[in-house]
Amino acid sequence: MGEDMSKAIVRIGGLEYTIKGNEPEEYLHKVAICVDKKMKAIEKTNFNLSTSMLAVLTSINLADEVLKSEAELEKVNKELETLKEEVEILNDMLMSLEEENKTLKEILERQNNRQNTPKKQPPPVIYDVARGNKGGKR
Repeated sequence: MGEDMSKAIVRIGGLEYTIKGNEPEEYLHKVAICVDKKMKAIEKTNFNLSTSMLAVLTSINLADEVLKSEAELEKVNKELETLKEEVEILNDMLMSLEEENKTLKEILERQNNRQNTPKKQPPPVIYDVARGNKGGKR
């Protein structure tokens, strides 16, 4: 047995087994408990099965669960990829909008600066009081 191999004595279907694996001993016990629970659940509905038939039926049910889980995982991974692509598109849009916002702020600032620049005053109007008219017109 290698250094990283774990060994566990477990009970499945009323029988004791020694199992070895690369996972920690606690994980090996968890796997055995899962198999034992599945086997007991099948045995409740099929009480006349031999031990070998019960083991095969348990294997089939567990394999079914694995395949369904893998299909669901694949579906979730595809959704994740789609969401990552959408995030990338949204980030690109955000950057574009930030650039446009910056440009518009610069335009607004230039317009505000023009409005705040003192305007040329029109020349003063001179009144000819004696004649009662503006600028000496007759």
